[in-house]
Amino acid sequence: MAKNKNSIWILALLVNFIFPINSLSAAPVPVPVVIAVDSVVELAAPILLAPNRNTVTGKVKPLITGLSESQTTVHIFIDGVINGNTGVINNESGTANFAYDPFLNLSVGKHQARAVATSRDGRKSKLSNVLEFNIEAPMPAPTLLAPVVNSSSTRSQPFIVGLTKNDSLIKVFIDNNLDGQFIPDTHASGTANFAYKPFLPLSRGQHQIYVTATDSRGKISAWSNSINYFVGEPIISQVAVEEEIAVLSSEGIFGTEFKDLIILAQIFKYDPSVSLSDVQINALEELLKKKDELKVTAGDIADLEALAKAKILADSVIEDSASKDSIINNHPEDSEVIISELDEILSEQEEVVEGQSGLINEDEERQGRLHWNLAIFILFLIAIIIWIFWVNRELIKEKQEQNNQDNKE
Repeated sequence: MAKNKNSIWILALLVNFIFPINSLSAAPVPVPVVIAVDSVVELAAPILLAPNRNTVTGKVKPLITGLSESQTTVHIFIDGVINGNTGVINNESGTANFAYDPFLNLSVGKHQARAVATSRDGRKSKLSNVLEFNIEAPMPAPTLLAPVVNSSSTRSQPFIVGLTKNDSLIKVFIDNNLDGQFIPDTHASGTANFAYKPFLPLSRGQHQIYVTATDSRGKISAWSNSINYFVGEPIISQVAVEEEIAVLSSEGIFGTEFKDLIILAQIFKYDPSVSLSDVQINALEELLKKKDELKVTAGDIADLEALAKAKILADSVIEDSASKDSIINNHPEDSEVIISELDEILSEQEEVVEGQSGLINEDEERQGRLHWNLAIFILFLIAIIIWIFWVNRELIKEKQEQNNQDNKE
């Protein structure tokens, strides 16, 4: 009964609230209504870090870096225009860093960058802080010249030489790896020259060399021109060279020329145009007389002999001695050997000339066949085109006749 009374009392209160009744003494009690609303967590705006007003750069595509919430995509605006996005970035800590490369080159001058982050569930952050930065005129790139091999360097450790602006930090890259860096001496003209020897000997094969320059404010230049440098077979070790130089110098032979000749003999195998000075030719002759005593490999001896055969006999004997009689008069003690070697060189030259002429004739015949084949192919194409036009014309005629017949019917 008490339960029914309570129900009746609640019903009476509701009725009195909607339709007030003066006879009821009790005041109506409003019933509170609670509406549940899901709370939405606001996505934090990204924070841009660089480049900024203190950044010194000549790059037309400066790297834009910053921080944002994990599992978000950061959209980059440059000078008020959308430039691109980073894709979804992620980090276990809940805050991820990002780096963005502009996809278009920026002009020299001042620029502004801002960012907006979006989440996978569709939320969007407010605009980030504003980055103001300046792109300066690019730092002039250094110029590389051909590597130098002389008495102070080797084929595997050549001097890498070039020109750059004064007060520049030069970084040398070999096969895309930083090999060393230095600041060249300044020059009154404003352009300094530099020479750098690799820290370790280069391995056998092809190598790519380039350098960059950085000014005193930290602005980095573009790459210099790239030099492709080839290292042939390993030459005699530096220790053996120094030992042999000491021995030869004590005997009155030009020790420094010995080192140069070993290098020139190696280069000659890949570049037959190398030339020898008179001093080097004399040293080469002296060295070959003592070849059995030299502390070098059989391969080095063979290279030296090949160099002598090409440069001494071919250049001096062939040019200066017009006949075998003059050879005998000039070199009585070695006349037989020289004449036999001279005949061998001449026969080899004749074989090379004959081989080259044969190759030329073969090339001409091959080119003639190619011309005929090309002409036949062109005629074939023309015939196919004519046939296609003829077939289309016949089909058009047949269709017109069919239409005229249908119209008559």
